Amino acid sequence: MRLKYNKRNLRKINNEIIFLGLFFILSLLIGTFLNKIWSSYNIKALDNLNQMINHYNNDILVFENILPNFKSDLIFMIGISIFSFLFLTFPFSIILFMVKGISIGYTINTIIISLKLKSFKLFFITIFKNIIIIPGIIILLIFSINHIKEVFLQIKSKRKDNISFLSKRYIINALLISFSICFIQGLVNILFILFIKLFN
Repeated sequence: MRLKYNKRNLRKINNEIIFLGLFFILSLLIGTFLNKIWSSYNIKALDNLNQMINHYNNDILVFENILPNFKSDLIFMIGISIFSFLFLTFPFSIILFMVKGISIGYTINTIIISLKLKSFKLFFITIFKNIIIIPGIIILLIFSINHIKEVFLQIKSKRKDNISFLSKRYIINALLISFSICFIQGLVNILFILFIKLFN
């Protein structure tokens, strides 16, 4: 019986991963589509990308790059955690996730169309800057979905005394997930910057 329950839970988690993964891919596609519609914004985006190229072509100070990225990633993850805490605000965390995907899709499409041969390095920079964060957001959203389900069941069964425990558990685990994901992403960023420095 317990084995069947675990299999059912694993199946649900797999379905949630697939759904959120497809949702992110859809966001990327929307970003590439918007890139074609809002072509007037490409000039500004291109200027920002050229500045980034010049930055990475010069001597890169590792910690000067890592700390701002770590802070922005952590703020984003904590934002997702806060919005995912309640059922009513959970859609905002999905919107944030979607905006992240649209932004990445828009940036990648601008890189490929505008920079052509120069885009190779910047393309991989964009990918590696998000390679841990995106799966991390998916993990956090799945954890949040399960938290909301548990709270809803407690309210339905009128066992409101457990909601305080579930809330504390959610806050602790959400912070642990956020810090862990951002720390791992920071390590990946350090390794990637060191790798770039070898070929500059």
